[in-house]
Amino acid sequence: MLFSGIVNAAEPIKLGLVGPLTGPAANTGLTVRATWDLVAKRINAEGGLEIDGVKRPVELIVADSQSKPNIGVGAAQKLLTRDRVDVLVGDLLHSDVALALMELAPAYPDKVLYIPLPVSSTISERIASSHEKYGNVWKWDGDSEAYGVSLADHLTKLGESGKRNYPNKTYAIVSELTDFSDAIQKSVQGELKASGWKQVAHESVPIGNTDFYSQLSKLKALNPDVIISIFTAASSGLSFVKQFNEQGTKSENIAVYYAGLPAFRNGIGKDGNGLVFFGGAFDPRRSDRGKPFAKLLSENNINVSGDAALGYCSANVLFGAIQRAKSLKVQDLNRELLATDDDTCPDYRRIVFDPKRHSPKLGPDYFFMTAGQMFDDGKDFYVFYPPKAATGKLDELAAPGSK
Repeated sequence: MLFSGIVNAAEPIKLGLVGPLTGPAANTGLTVRATWDLVAKRINAEGGLEIDGVKRPVELIVADSQSKPNIGVGAAQKLLTRDRVDVLVGDLLHSDVALALMELAPAYPDKVLYIPLPVSSTISERIASSHEKYGNVWKWDGDSEAYGVSLADHLTKLGESGKRNYPNKTYAIVSELTDFSDAIQKSVQGELKASGWKQVAHESVPIGNTDFYSQLSKLKALNPDVIISIFTAASSGLSFVKQFNEQGTKSENIAVYYAGLPAFRNGIGKDGNGLVFFGGAFDPRRSDRGKPFAKLLSENNINVSGDAALGYCSANVLFGAIQRAKSLKVQDLNRELLATDDDTCPDYRRIVFDPKRHSPKLGPDYFFMTAGQMFDDGKDFYVFYPPKAATGKLDELAAPGSK
């Protein structure tokens, strides 16, 4: 249990957090947990949140999903029944765990289920299909389509500009066996097909896999213009990129999600130079929002990463809704979540929820997916935002392997 900051004698507002605190994605789960605690500390230092006329402190009760749906559901049931949490938050990362947690929603219609980082559009579609069952479920992160749209747009513009040469417009995908990866690769397939690209292979591996020699040998023989790799475990990303370079693969590797993880950046070295990646990245050194946020994280011993930004921003949106509602009742929180228009995140994304899907509206004026390019042996990266007024000048894309 986490009580943070100055607290009062009133009964606490209990939030139950479910996420991967051990296992292959533990680094991300612990980072997101730390950012939620950081927001809770600030709120408690300010006296807590007013509920029905009484200021109450925030208490976070955290449970480990171990990246497994069945473990996550068991943990959530304990939080709801034994700890009697007021709001259930989870999963902090995995879409397949979040989908399993959703099935608890009809049994607890008096509780809001708030899903921070999972992106699978299946979650949003399930909510839209039955508000009677899932009307108390809200998803903070953008849908999988944001990856597909952004990646297809990136490749199209690069080809048209002459900055990259994609003579055959062919690609392959290597992804882990999770709902997160499955939803993204389907989105990428649809968008790239519409843009005239052809998929030549799709290789799937278990989460946490670190041996890619057989997959890379097959893909090297096919020689696609681009290989898109999708992992949530930093260990998988490190192994894939190093083995990719070791085998002299000529295709361009575009990384989805994992390259923004601190464990990846700290371990990749020169193999990461020029790597283009898509995920929740923010610029900690050059942007007006990124610099002070990175300083805040460092002062609180939290990894400076895109995951930290997503965790922090998702927490602010939920706590903001509770603060405005001055209530923990589902109908009041639903009303205030639907009224959300939050444009404070350090990566410039704006959160406005779709009333049917209970997930953010997509597009450059709302929720978008940033791209980045790594240099200086993983110690730094450029971030490329879509053209929108809040982001200012875009960084220039360098050639692969340079700077």
